[in-house]
Amino acid sequence: MKDGFTVRRVKNEKDLAAVIKIVKMVFPEDSGLFNAYMNCYTDGDFSNSLMGIVNGRLVAHAVVIPRRFMIDGVPVEMGQVGYIATHPKYRKQGYMKDLMPAIDALIAQKGLHLAYLFGIPYFYRKYGYEYALPDDSFKVAPHLELDKLRPGPSVSPDEFIIRRLEPDDTDRALAIYGKDASHRTMWHPRSRKVWSFQSESLQLFSEGWEAEELVFEKDGKVKGYMRYDVLDDALKVREVNFDEEDQKVGLSFALEHIINEAFARNLPRVQAAIPLDHPFMNFFVTRGGISVDYTYGGMMKVINLMELMKKLKNLINQRMAGTELERFVGTMTINIYEEHVNIRIINGKIRTMDNKPREPEVMKDIRMSPQQFVQLLTGYKGVDDLLGIPDFRIAPRWTGPMRALFPKGNPYIYMHDR
Repeated sequence: MKDGFTVRRVKNEKDLAAVIKIVKMVFPEDSGLFNAYMNCYTDGDFSNSLMGIVNGRLVAHAVVIPRRFMIDGVPVEMGQVGYIATHPKYRKQGYMKDLMPAIDALIAQKGLHLAYLFGIPYFYRKYGYEYALPDDSFKVAPHLELDKLRPGPSVSPDEFIIRRLEPDDTDRALAIYGKDASHRTMWHPRSRKVWSFQSESLQLFSEGWEAEELVFEKDGKVKGYMRYDVLDDALKVREVNFDEEDQKVGLSFALEHIINEAFARNLPRVQAAIPLDHPFMNFFVTRGGISVDYTYGGMMKVINLMELMKKLKNLINQRMAGTELERFVGTMTINIYEEHVNIRIINGKIRTMDNKPREPEVMKDIRMSPQQFVQLLTGYKGVDDLLGIPDFRIAPRWTGPMRALFPKGNPYIYMHDR
């Protein structure tokens, strides 16, 4: 650790005032949300804020926020590393290099399986993080220029009643969201408290217009909802979902509504900040919208491989069903350099897991970097995407089983879930 640099947790109001000061300095655009963010996700507990101190002065900061994500239906506890900040006068002196191990240690101490963060593109790879969770990070967001509209489908204005989302609609909207997100290999579940905080944050960032949350009602029942705001001279669709049986008509109806709204506000374009594989994008592109690939997103890191794999035991058993592993008897060892796990399998069911040392040749059968493993874990990449990369090795006899255990999927995190 750099001479004179120490790390400790926030202990009192004086510490908290110093943390808020550096957060406002480094993140002026969203410093107003810091307290609300912490109240939402930690009930106002700042004790997991880490302070990097030099000669009694706070020069670096990060906070660990316990969060729950779903990996193919299994709840996994993660540590979000947020509000990472270095005082401008103390940058490029190596202080963050010393703070990051303390962050990992705190996440491990709290019994969390994974760490994740959002930040400077590619910067955190040197600390073991890798892109594994797409969000709406694009160099140029998917957009629809209103002067280039193609003819739209015929949608009856009587299909749905549109009105503002009221507090009593929240549970219904959350149910629709959860149903839509549940097919993803990784996603973030929400509570009413989280939904309310997200509504507040959308209002803060909308430029000159009130952000909107609408519901689409039919036969007296809420069938869908939509969230949008105005940013960068565009009307930005943040989220839109419908019940499955009303999805086709509903999404088409929602797009026509948003186009008309953009015209009414004299905005030149509509942008989409939603998953590229979402059915809404089919209508968006059909109307002349341009879709682009993700540039980056959430970065993740394995903190405790053994406990993580134990958490995923039932999921792994499900994935083994119907594969060649269903008749397998033996031990699979997954080696990610710093850690490894031995999985004892009998006829397609996990019997035991441990991390006892094994023969050197066995340790080479399934070997990859922790960064590659976390991409397989979320489904961000599949085995075939990584084969051929020098530090990714799977012996031929394990290629099929690894494809079955870690299929390529469709993880996603909405910007307001970050």
